[in-house]
Amino acid sequence: NLVKISTGVVSIVFDTTGSERPNQVGVDIIGVNAMLGEQRTSDEILQIGPYQVLDIGTGYSAIPCIENTGINSEYCTPYYDNTQDYWAGAKKACADQGMQLASQIQMREIYAYLTMEEYSDAKQILTGKYIGSVPHTGCGASYATDFDFDNGKGYCSFRTSQLKVMCIQ
Repeated sequence: NLVKISTGVVSIVFDTTGSERPNQVGVDIIGVNAMLGEQRTSDEILQIGPYQVLDIGTGYSAIPCIENTGINSEYCTPYYDNTQDYWAGAKKACADQGMQLASQIQMREIYAYLTMEEYSDAKQILTGKYIGSVPHTGCGASYATDFDFDNGKGYCSFRTSQLKVMCIQ
């Protein structure tokens, strides 16, 4: 992690003929993607409408966000210091899976899909409050958006609260 890449995926592109022609992707320019760490199975990723959804639950850790220094500080918000920032930890947890933290708007769209019969199994899995991808400026710097799949409403939650995490692709 010397170059601060934290997507959980390494992409390698190389030219098999060096500087010689044809220098075309698929001919002599080849790429390989390698997933780092724990790979998810297709059983764990839910296809809901256009979204691939991974429910991490509360299986993640807070990140210390102090003056935007230290390991994983790229997930912290500038000028917001907190030793236990679960919002930043949620962003990192999704990035580690090669995915992104769902926004409150995206979670509302997923919730709407859950009203359809074809997604009834997913409706049993996605319950409770999930933290959203953006800080909640309307509630103050110490808050993040969240979405409650039990009642379909969005709220403000303290960034120090460990809510469930929904990663999407």
